[in-house]
Amino acid sequence: MGPLLPSRDSVVKANRIPSEIYAQIFSHLQESDPPSFIQEYGDPEKLHLGWLYVTHVCQHWRSAALAQSRLWTDVPFLLGSAWTKEFIRRSRTAPISFNCDLYNGVTEATRASLNVAGMITQSLSRIQKLRIVARTDDIASIIPSFRGAAPILEKFALENVATIQIDHFGRPPLLPVDLFRQSAPRLRSLEALRFNFAWSSLVFDNLVELRLSRAESDNVGLTPQPQNLQHVLNALSKMPLLEVLVLRGVLPVTDLSEVENVASISLPNLRSFELSGDGLSCILALLRINTPPTTNYTVHFKYVLINRYSRELFLSWFTSRARALLPARTLTVGVWETNFSITWEPFTAPQDTEDPDLITHVSEDGRPFFDIQFHGFAQAHSYIELESFCNALALEKLETLTVNLDDAPQVSWNAQRWSAIFGRCENVHCLEVLSSYPAGLFQALTTENPIEGRSGPLFASMQLLGLESIDFEQNNLSESLLAWLTLRKELAAFQCLEFTDCTAPKDVIRRIRDQVRQVYWEGDRIEPPPNKTAGFEAPMSVD
Repeated sequence: MGPLLPSRDSVVKANRIPSEIYAQIFSHLQESDPPSFIQEYGDPEKLHLGWLYVTHVCQHWRSAALAQSRLWTDVPFLLGSAWTKEFIRRSRTAPISFNCDLYNGVTEATRASLNVAGMITQSLSRIQKLRIVARTDDIASIIPSFRGAAPILEKFALENVATIQIDHFGRPPLLPVDLFRQSAPRLRSLEALRFNFAWSSLVFDNLVELRLSRAESDNVGLTPQPQNLQHVLNALSKMPLLEVLVLRGVLPVTDLSEVENVASISLPNLRSFELSGDGLSCILALLRINTPPTTNYTVHFKYVLINRYSRELFLSWFTSRARALLPARTLTVGVWETNFSITWEPFTAPQDTEDPDLITHVSEDGRPFFDIQFHGFAQAHSYIELESFCNALALEKLETLTVNLDDAPQVSWNAQRWSAIFGRCENVHCLEVLSSYPAGLFQALTTENPIEGRSGPLFASMQLLGLESIDFEQNNLSESLLAWLTLRKELAAFQCLEFTDCTAPKDVIRRIRDQVRQVYWEGDRIEPPPNKTAGFEAPMSVD
C-alpha cells in the first residue's frame, strides 16, 4: 500500500466536501464491505481490509475517517490484536460493539494473540453489544471478564462450541453468579448456548428476550445455588417485560411430588415461547407460566416418556389454550412414523405487532399460527392421542384442512377414524390430503356422518379437494375414486378436484372430468372434450 497523498491537494474540489459527508459515505461502505477473509480460484484465504482501505487513499479521507468515532465502534477481532486495540482507541468514548468469533472468525495465530478477556474488562463500561463464540477452553478464560458492571450493555450473546469439554464429565462452563454485578440496566437481550448457570444470576429487570439452550449430552453438574422449577419461575417472574423466551434443555428435572408446590407466575408481554426438555418440567412450566392468549408456542418433548397423569395435565393445558382462542380457521395435521403434529391458525394477527422477529411462526398472509409436535409415538398410539388433541379444538368453524399422511406409509385410516377426528368439520370448504392409502377417506366422504347431530357425508360443505402423492394405479384405487366421485356427486357435489404428484391412467382422468366441474392436474386445468364421443387427450403425461 503506497504512501498517503500530501495535503497540497486541498484545492481539489472533492476535498472541499465536509468531513461529515465523507463519514456518511464511509458508513455505507462499512456496511457493504466489512473486513473479511476471501478466497479466489482455489487460492489460500487472505485477509481483506474492506472499507478500511479508504483511510489509505489520501490524507483528507484519512482525517475524515479518523474524526468520526462512530466509524470505529464495531470492533473487529479477525484483524488481530493491534487492529482491535486501534479500533477501541479510535472510537474514543462512543458505545462500542464486540463481535468476537474465536471458532470460525479468526486464524489460529490471531486467536492465540488476542487477549479478549482483558479487552472486555477494560471496555465493559462502554460496550453496547457483546457477542462471543468460542470453544470451551477459550470461553473459560473469558468468563471472568463478565463480572464487572455493564451500564450501557443492551445485547449479550454467548455461544460455547463444545468441541473440547472443560472437564472429563462433560460439564459446560459455569457463568458467574454475579454476572455483570447484576448491574446491566439497559440489557434487553440475553442468549447463552451450552452453559451452566444459577437462575438468579440471569435476572435483569429490562430483559425483553431471553434464549437459553443446552444439548442433551451436556451434564448440568452442581451449581452454587439449588436449582428446581420454582427457582426458574422465581427468576422469570422478576422479568415481566419478556417478549421472547426460549428454554431448550435447561429446565431442571422435576418430580411428581413437586407438582403441588410450584406456584404460578405471569409474563403479560410474552409473544413467543419455545420450550423443550424434560417432559414433566415442560408441562409444569406451561401450566404455571400464565401468558396472553396471543402467545406463540413451540413445544418439543418426548410425550411417550411421561406418565398418564402428566399427559392429562398437558392435555388440560392444551385444551385451555385452544378454548381461549377464536375457532380455528386453518388446520394442518401431520402424521409420521414416530410423531404427529398439529398446526392451526386461529385468529388475525394483532395490529401492534411491529417486530417480525418476535413472532415464532407466521403464515404466508401474516397471521400467527400455533405449531405443536408430539415425538416418540408408535403408529398405533398416534391416532388415539391425535384424536384427543383435535377434540380440544373448535373445528365447527374450520374452513381449510390439510391432512398429511405421506410420511407414514403404513398409516391407513378407515372411514370411522376419519369421522371420529374430523366429523365436526361441517364448514370445511377446502380439503387437501396427502396419503398412500386414501380408501378410508373415500368411504367416509360417501357415507353418513356417524357423529351425533350431524347429517350427510363427511365434509359436506367441501368445494375443493386436493389429492397429493397418491398412486391411483395401485390397489385398484382409480376405480375406487371413480365410484366414490359418482356417489359423492349425488350426496354433496363439489366444484374442484386438484391432483399433485399423483399417477393415474389417462382414461381415468377423462372419466373423472365427467364427474367434477373443474379438474386440475399438476396445476393445469383439464378441459372438457368438445362432445362426449370425441377423443380426449390430457394436456400432459399422467403416467
